[in-house]
Amino acid sequence: MKIVGFETDAGLRLGVVEADQVVDLQAVDADTPCDLGVLLARTNGDLSALRDLVARASSWARVNTTNPAPWMGSPRSRYPSTSCPAPTP
Repeated sequence: MKIVGFETDAGLRLGVVEADQVVDLQAVDADTPCDLGVLLARTNGDLSALRDLVARASSWARVNTTNPAPWMGSPRSRYPSTSCPAPTP
């Protein structure tokens, strides 16, 4: 399982790579933290919770990395309160 962090206009997100797609974990479950350390602490390092989220992911929570959906550039209206703030420099 390849876990990735990525940034959108709405902030930082956590995802899992599946073939040519990234499953946006916050899109599957808004209570999923976007910080991998926090997620691992909550689950005591058990990655089965991530596998369960990926299994539950509908098509709108999957981003095709070879041909990203148009909303990837501006998802604010799609995910107004489920992302982490971007880090400050």
